[in-house]
Amino acid sequence: MAFVVFTRRNVAALKSSLRTALPAIGSAHADEALAAGIGFKTYAAMLAALKAQGNAKLTVVLNEWSVSLRLAELTGSKPDFEILRATLGKSSYLMQRTVRYAWATGGRT
Repeated sequence: MAFVVFTRRNVAALKSSLRTALPAIGSAHADEALAAGIGFKTYAAMLAALKAQGNAKLTVVLNEWSVSLRLAELTGSKPDFEILRATLGKSSYLMQRTVRYAWATGGRT
């Protein structure tokens, strides 16, 4: 699990990393899986939450296991969890640094 600042840019970066590491995963499946990993039932619900938060910088937990389970549901095959976890972990590392910076600067990133 990783903490991620919940922004469109960070979600897009996670999606890009996921699709680079697992190229067989389609764009829509990556969107839905990341939404599940953040705790949403659908990508549309996640987009609505992103829009509703306005300029607020919320931090969310990204659950790699939930991403893996949702990908398995959508594609019919289990992705390599170790690759998935390593990929999302590396991507979220930079975002975790952003969280620490935002905390230290009172929310400014």
